[in-house]
Amino acid sequence: MIKIKYIFLLVLITIFNLSKAEDCEKKYLIDATFSVSEKQKSALSTINTLTIQGNYEEAKKQINQLKSNKTSSLFLSAIYTYEASILYNQSNYKKCIELCDSTIFLLKNEPNNAYQVKALNLKAKALASLDEFDNAIQQLHSAKIIAEKNNDAYGLSIYYYLKGSVYADKGLFEKSTALFDSSLTIKKKINDELGEAACYSFLGLNNSFMGNYSIAISFIQKSITIRDKIGDKRGLANSYLNLYRIYYGMGETDKALSSEFKSLEICAEINDLQCVSGRYTNIGQLYQLKGEYNKALEYQFKALDISNKLGLKIRTALIHENIARVFIQQNKLEKAFNHIDTSFVIRQELNDDEGLTSIYYVMALYHNKKNDHSNTIKFATLSLEKSIKLKLPFLSKDAHELLSKAYYASHPKEALEHYKAFIILRDSIYNIEKTKEITRKELEFDFAKKEQVQKIEQEQKLSIINQEKEQAALIRNISILFLIIVITFLIIAIRANKIKHKAQKELEFANKLLHSTNRELKENNQTIEHQKQTIEYKNREITDSIKYAFNIQSALIPKEDEFANYFKEAFVLFKPKDIISGDFYWITEVDNKIIYATGDCTGHGVPGGFMSMLGISLLNEVVNEHELTDPALILSRLRKKVIKALRQKGLYGEHQDGMDMILCVLDKTKKELLYAAANRPLYIVSKNNGAYTLKEHKGDNQPVGIYGKELKPFKQFTISLNDNDILYTFSDGYADQFGGPNGKKFKYKQMQELFLSIAHLPLNEQKSIIDATFYSWKQNIEQVDDVCVVGIKI
Repeated sequence: MIKIKYIFLLVLITIFNLSKAEDCEKKYLIDATFSVSEKQKSALSTINTLTIQGNYEEAKKQINQLKSNKTSSLFLSAIYTYEASILYNQSNYKKCIELCDSTIFLLKNEPNNAYQVKALNLKAKALASLDEFDNAIQQLHSAKIIAEKNNDAYGLSIYYYLKGSVYADKGLFEKSTALFDSSLTIKKKINDELGEAACYSFLGLNNSFMGNYSIAISFIQKSITIRDKIGDKRGLANSYLNLYRIYYGMGETDKALSSEFKSLEICAEINDLQCVSGRYTNIGQLYQLKGEYNKALEYQFKALDISNKLGLKIRTALIHENIARVFIQQNKLEKAFNHIDTSFVIRQELNDDEGLTSIYYVMALYHNKKNDHSNTIKFATLSLEKSIKLKLPFLSKDAHELLSKAYYASHPKEALEHYKAFIILRDSIYNIEKTKEITRKELEFDFAKKEQVQKIEQEQKLSIINQEKEQAALIRNISILFLIIVITFLIIAIRANKIKHKAQKELEFANKLLHSTNRELKENNQTIEHQKQTIEYKNREITDSIKYAFNIQSALIPKEDEFANYFKEAFVLFKPKDIISGDFYWITEVDNKIIYATGDCTGHGVPGGFMSMLGISLLNEVVNEHELTDPALILSRLRKKVIKALRQKGLYGEHQDGMDMILCVLDKTKKELLYAAANRPLYIVSKNNGAYTLKEHKGDNQPVGIYGKELKPFKQFTISLNDNDILYTFSDGYADQFGGPNGKKFKYKQMQELFLSIAHLPLNEQKSIIDATFYSWKQNIEQVDDVCVVGIKI
């Protein structure tokens, strides 16, 4: 009870903190539109509060309850706008636009309604996220006309803010800053703290792009302070993003990385995929700066996957540029060129001047790596000219530096001029006084935050003291009640014992007088016989159910001849311990690549069988529906779905169900194998100089399922193959089987020796020998686990 009271108190405090942020939405929109109905106003205010907190699922639940009731078209249009706002925050832009259009249609007979302004503004915001900037500007213009006609200051402030964000996305930072200033002026007049924080955040972002770091960090400090106070989670993620940009500009890579991970944590918590994609992109860039190229590519490709799915063209172009930069640093120029070309095409299509300026510079880097000085100078010059025109000092600095290097051998005078320009820009950007001012402001900000934290901690201590007093009183009352109950039960137990003792004496006397013992025994025997028949019937039912489960599992697992059709030669030795198996194998083909897996689920029999069927179903969903061909990504997606299906939380005492698996992707044309593994090895037998050799390839020591506090990404490995190489994948059942002369395990070393001894034989004969060896070893000992061995020949 005390805990419930405490949670309720925290909720009240959170809602109180959010009340100021709600005031403008409530005053200028909800109250103004629904002046009579307190019930409707309260419902919409609750939904708005939950949305600001990032509690989207609860907000949707409230919305669905309201939509299920008969309601007016005006109230329904208001509900649609809040639902559209949630969908925008979850990166579902197309559905957001559909709901905004529904609102606009519902309000066609009320053309001057403030919710129509909200819907038009929100639609413009979603269109801009889909890179439809011209259409977004058109929607904003319509919203402005209605807002000015109605003297809707709140709607007008949002119009200026959103138009500023559109211009910022297009790289027009001076125009964008002027619009944010206009929005901020109105928001201060109407006391819109939530809107002020958003404006400060964007003003900080714009100034960081223009190199004004001291101004930028002042705005960001204001934004973080407000958003932290009112609990605006999504906004706080954006503020930490801007703090990252400042640190990035200062060259403080580790601090920038820390800020981005804070932002990523919040974005993932509120399920904002666009935000997650952006954080992955920036984290990848930071790892690139640190020289950790594999991590850089890992995060960039994660970002690319999300951006492609969401249709974020500007983000996609940037990610391709980032990947190209990493490949250039790794001297993988052919791979780099493909990503450069993709980025350039997208940015030309979008008429993205800033993006084109950046990709011209990357083209220059590419040609410089190839020692093509002519094209290096050509593209670096293009980048320099556009960066000067767009007032992008960072790109200007980098272009000057590259031109200085390119001109050094042939035109030393031009090289010197560019080097001087580079030094001037570098010193301007990293000016010592600016760094001092930033550090001072950061310290002031930390001090203000500490004061606020101390105040909150003191309030919490007082609250805890009061709770402890209440809890002590509650414990005392419960102790007294428990003592009374114990005494009562003791009295009852003593009386019951006396009654029982008396009854036993009476029963002993009565037994001496009974002459019908034989009849009772006969009745008991009949009862036992009936129970036996019932148990046999239940046993048959259970066995029939297991056999039916076996039919389902058999339908899901491919037949051996179907499996063999994909390869030159192949075999599958599949021996369930019981009727159904916790081991399984699986195969498919995507983009001319053969993808197959060997899995070993937790347990065997019925539990293992259910896990194996779950694994096969989820593999079909992950691979065939999404056409994935990266084994590490497939295992990570599969693990996420297994954890979700089993509702695993990683709590102490929770069942750690999951599966061990090796997943292989074979490109027969390139004779290349990509694989990722969870607690399972891969054996490859090759013939070299007339002799066969076996090499073991390992993967990750973690299962496909919950494992420890931190889920680490799976590693991906690439192996070049030769003709007639034999690949063996298997579960642990074969090596763990007890038998032989001393009743010991077969073990992996003996398994390797077996594979080498039969490597010269066709695979169908190998299967027979492996099977016969298993039975010879096992003899009369029970099979301890399911067995699955798969062999293929290249």
